[in-house]
Amino acid sequence: MAATEGILDEEDLLNLINAVMNKTENEIPQTQLKDLFTQIEANVSLDSLLENQIKINSIKSVSLSDGMISDVIILSITEGKHIYRFEKDFLNDISEELTTFK
Repeated sequence: MAATEGILDEEDLLNLINAVMNKTENEIPQTQLKDLFTQIEANVSLDSLLENQIKINSIKSVSLSDGMISDVIILSITEGKHIYRFEKDFLNDISEELTTFK
C-alpha cells in the first residue's frame, strides 16, 4: 500500500510493524541482518539482542497517541506552528513502563 493511499490507524500500524519484524526475523540471514542493523540508530545492538536470545518480535510498542495534546502557536495571521504536548503524568507513566523490566 502506498503511503498516499488511505490512512492507517494505530492498530493497523502496529500490525504492519509486527509483520515486518516477523518477516525480517524469519527471512533475512543473520549476517545480512547485522550489516543492515549497523546502518540504523538504535539503543541496543543486534549482537546484544542475539546474545541475550531476545526475539525481535518481543520488543514492545508503546502508544504515545493517548497522551498527545495537539496545540497551535499562532505567529501571525497567516503563520503558525502545530505542536504536540504531553501531560507530565503521562510522560512519567510511559517512562516507568519503558524502564521497568519484568
